[in-house]
Amino acid sequence: VFKVELPLTHIDYKSKAAHLQFHRHVSTLEFQNMIVLLIENDLDLQAALSITLETWGIDVLTAASGSEAIALLREIDITPDIILADYQLDNQETGTQSVKKLRDAFGPIPAAVITANRSKEVVESCNNLDLTLFYKPISPDSLKSFISTAL
Repeated sequence: VFKVELPLTHIDYKSKAAHLQFHRHVSTLEFQNMIVLLIENDLDLQAALSITLETWGIDVLTAASGSEAIALLREIDITPDIILADYQLDNQETGTQSVKKLRDAFGPIPAAVITANRSKEVVESCNNLDLTLFYKPISPDSLKSFISTAL
């Protein structure tokens, strides 16, 4: 027989729920009407990052490559507020190359690269393009901070 004894306590759930909803609402308003272009070829990671960004009130456009991203933006005639790109994409394409092409086509958009690759080459490539570099696994707080300051 397994037994657990816990002390009784009174929690005002209504008050706590209202408090949590208020903070969630404020957080969502912070990024209201923001568009982030997410370039990620791993569909599971793309979905996970999209869900995270959307819970913050961000509209997310997704693409698996830089050329797909350019075609999408031209088709819908939108320039994103921020670009988030995975470093290692398909067909030898890198996120830094994708961001450069996007900036050439749409202007100086704040951008970050997300990677597990910790090589000097990646760091230098990001520095040369004035890109923020995030290492996987990415912290939601770090990502949120980047988005807040990139505006």
